[in-house]
Order: sequence, then structure tokens, then C-alpha cells
Amino acid sequence: MDNVVYLVCIQQFFAVYTIISIGLYSHITSGIFGYLTYRNMRQRNLRVQAFKHNTNNVNIPIRRRDRDLLILVISELILYAVTTIPYPLIFSEVIISRYIIPNKSVQYSQIEALIFTIVYLLVNVNHGASFYVYLVLSKSFRRDWKQLITNGYRKLGRQPRTVATFRTNQKLIQQETCV
Repeated sequence: MDNVVYLVCIQQFFAVYTIISIGLYSHITSGIFGYLTYRNMRQRNLRVQAFKHNTNNVNIPIRRRDRDLLILVISELILYAVTTIPYPLIFSEVIISRYIIPNKSVQYSQIEALIFTIVYLLVNVNHGASFYVYLVLSKSFRRDWKQLITNGYRKLGRQPRTVATFRTNQKLIQQETCV
């Protein structure tokens, strides 16, 4: 009986931890740092423009590189919000419904498990989705990625095959051990 109480306490603690860490803390800090990035770029741009032209024009446009960075930051925030907000909500629903509805039907449990699996998949997709967001939104990232792939392919084409030398070394080692 003590183990069951202990397990329930751990599940409740984990549910609260998940809601706070994934649901609140990460979104609040991401939003704060996204806003600070925007404000820093805007202030830096105003300082540079004011130094160049000695004007106090407030409507100075952001440079292209800074605008691209801002678009990437905002798209990361949106992607993170879309893929992680459902997880703490569904997880808390599963924990709460366990106590409110003690005798769940099989169909209800299966639907709940399916939704939880889909939401958990979204959380895991978030880790790799940044690459595709950068690939779609950033011209410089696409150029660098293409250059990395082509340089890697060229380097692989120039090098001799190491598999053959490994096999000959392996045969030499086998011959030495057999003697």
C-alpha cells in the first residue's frame, strides 16, 4: 500500500513539474528572450543609423540579416508553442481523469492513449523541426547547408577507400594471431 501512495505522489509531482517546466517556464523565458532580441536589434540599428546620419528618425528599417534573424526567432517560438503546449494539457488531463473517473471505459482509455501518443510525438518532433524551419526560412542557411553537403561529397570522392585497407589489415592481424 505504501508503494502505491509513493507512486501516486511521484506521478502528481511529475505532472506539476511538467506543467510548470514545459507549459509555463519555457514559454515565458522564450517569449522574454525573443522580445529582448527584437529590442536589442532595434536599438542597435537606431544607434548605428543615428551615428551615420545624425538624425533621430524612429522609423528606420531593420537590416535584412537582422530581419531574417528575427523571423527565425519568431518562427522558433511559434513552432515550440505549437508542439509543446498540448503536452502538459493532455498529461494533466490524464492524471486528473485517473482520479475523477476511476472506472474508465476501454474506449475512453484508448482514445486518451492515442491523443497522448500524438502529443508526445509532437514534443519529440520539436527537436528536429528547427532544422527544417531554418532550411525553409533562411536563404543563408540553405546556401551553407548546400555548401556543406557538396564539400562533404567532394571530400568523400577524393579519398581512397578505407574499407579495403581495413580488410587487409584485418587479414594481417588474423594471420599473426594464427601463427
